[in-house]
Amino acid sequence: MVPRTLSEAPVRTCVGCRQRDAATALVRLVAGTDSGAVAGRTTVVVDMARTMPGRGAWLHAREDCISRALRRKAFGPALRAHGIAVTHSDLRELVGEINDQRQAAEDMSTP
Repeated sequence: MVPRTLSEAPVRTCVGCRQRDAATALVRLVAGTDSGAVAGRTTVVVDMARTMPGRGAWLHAREDCISRALRRKAFGPALRAHGIAVTHSDLRELVGEINDQRQAAEDMSTP
């Protein structure tokens, strides 16, 4: 069954703008470990399937929400992960990939 209204859909709060919205309109982020140059560093990972374990933070895939969340340092408290490493360029790149994937899915579903 597909929810028809916002009140029927799961509602989450964006850590950037603090607005409530349907979970389908937001991106779920979780704390993960970076496999890059600094191994073991805790960073933010996008949970595309929304099934990764752990506490999630929800964010609109918009530049203003990303900037607000980073300026407020909202990811550490939201994910309950101290010392989390989040950079604006990394997060913008991750969210940009999500927007690209969403757009491709919409293009494929349009007859």
